[in-house]
Amino acid sequence: MKPVPVRNVRVPLEAKILRFMKTISQLAGHQRLVSGKHGVFVYNLHCFYCGRALELYGEYCEHEVQLFSKIVQKGDTVWEIGANIGALAVPLAGMVGNNGCLVAFEPQPEVFNNLAANFALNCLGWARALPFALGERPGIVTLPRVFYDRPGNFGGISLMDSSGGGERVECRRGDDLSGFLPKPDFVKIDVEGMEAGVLRGMSEMINSAKPVLYVENDRPEKSQHLVELLWSFGYQCWWHIAAYFNADNHFGLQENLYPDQVAVNMLCMHPGNQRIQITDLPISNAAEHPFSRN
Repeated sequence: MKPVPVRNVRVPLEAKILRFMKTISQLAGHQRLVSGKHGVFVYNLHCFYCGRALELYGEYCEHEVQLFSKIVQKGDTVWEIGANIGALAVPLAGMVGNNGCLVAFEPQPEVFNNLAANFALNCLGWARALPFALGERPGIVTLPRVFYDRPGNFGGISLMDSSGGGERVECRRGDDLSGFLPKPDFVKIDVEGMEAGVLRGMSEMINSAKPVLYVENDRPEKSQHLVELLWSFGYQCWWHIAAYFNADNHFGLQENLYPDQVAVNMLCMHPGNQRIQITDLPISNAAEHPFSRN
């Protein structure tokens, strides 16, 4: 594997020099390998969110990782639903350690291949990658058509959009996996607008195990129903708004490639399983959303 230049972006000269000192290796086609903060990662050079962040910063969504490190404990079982290539699953696996279990679900076949490769490259024998989606009911769903050899946000592919006629993949209910997988202590859900369906499909498990939930909620039109669903499980929810850019990033690059862009999620805990103390008041108005505020 030979070192190759990183894609051209406008950055200060000293940052460019710093970047070329990093180990970026060329694999076949559009695949690259980077050694980052939490491990080594195979990524698609055309992915302009996760791939580019790993390439230029050596990390991805580090503010979320920092929050997870305060919640996830050694020996825990973590489910990541919508795991992409494992940029967050790999550090989560490090948090649970080899006495724990990390289960990552990713239905896009090409993206799943990178996820499984990244578990293998980092010797995460306690991490399992599963190539199907989770939802409200089992069946077959159709992915939108995705061109992985062109620039795109491959972590932002929604199963709600099947107009492009892509690959058909399996969907299962989380509750149907209770005899197959250990019950989770922490669940991260990022499924591009299908979060409520995932939660309804694992409602029995949520009610029995009461895991801490970290749920993407960046669609104002779906937010009220999602919050009210979580309330129906007896959970309290707090907004967690995390900037994509971390000024203290692993590679030290100070140019923000994602200005004014944030990830909008909710941290949700049942009173019977309060892993961390939060001083802010929980969400009290399901109709309010950060993107709707004046």
